Amino acid sequence: MFFVMPHYRTNDTQNARYFRDALQGLFAQTDPDWQLIIVDDASPAPVRRQLQQLAERHQGKIHVMFEDRNRGAGHCRNIGIRAAAEHGAKIILFHDADDISHPERVARTREIFTSRPDVDVVYAPFDVIDEQGCPVPMTQLTPSIRQILDVYQQPPQGHDVWVDMGTRSGYINLTSATSVRLTLALRQPFPEQRVSEDFHTWMRYAADGGYFCFEPSIPTRYRIPRHQAGSHSRARMGRDFYLHKAAVDSDGFEQAMRIALQRGRIPEHRIPLLRQAFRRKLQQLLAEEGITLPEDGA
Repeated sequence: MFFVMPHYRTNDTQNARYFRDALQGLFAQTDPDWQLIIVDDASPAPVRRQLQQLAERHQGKIHVMFEDRNRGAGHCRNIGIRAAAEHGAKIILFHDADDISHPERVARTREIFTSRPDVDVVYAPFDVIDEQGCPVPMTQLTPSIRQILDVYQQPPQGHDVWVDMGTRSGYINLTSATSVRLTLALRQPFPEQRVSEDFHTWMRYAADGGYFCFEPSIPTRYRIPRHQAGSHSRARMGRDFYLHKAAVDSDGFEQAMRIALQRGRIPEHRIPLLRQAFRRKLQQLLAEEGITLPEDGA
């Protein structure tokens, strides 16, 4: 089983500690039969040297690839997925460089994929932690994060969950808590976007026939420093984040509908109704963040 980790950081102490915490979480796995592919997104030279030294210390366990320009996490994941395929991988476990996997993640994920050949995607819940690794209270989380956590009371599972994602639940699976069969990951790569590229991909996974399985026993620890209101992308872009997200999510849902239509999973007459339901859900999320969607779309 192969972890795929996009990576970019400056040579600062805090982000170096987050990265070490992420690595420690992998080495703490109860099932040690895993490998890690790190795709560095053009970090500064001192950081790249550190990564090279890491790979040399853990030859055969940790592989590092270097991009010559910064193109975003989705691009790096695609590079890592293809590299994992060349190494003979069958299962991809996504992992961001500042989150921490549950120690049973590899063992439980392997068990599910081995015993359930029908399952294509395994996703787990998450606990939000701050820069010190301490739990963050629900009251301090953004509505979009609380929405995901609320969904876990009745998590979508099975085939065609892209409909549920787009019209009821919204985003359901954190990238660092998601694992997928290689064949599906190769068929549906991440888009070259820097916002919501994961949600775009999950919807296409589901529309392409992927069977989603929720596994509550292996929650990922998702890092959101207290000075941030949400993800790194949201912190970087501010309020514009949600307008970009609306555009990317809308494109992802449109592509999912086309894929499902081509596969005969939905009749063409359902598309206008699905599109309307998706827009209502999107408007609801934006309203919770105090943002109004333009009348002509995202």
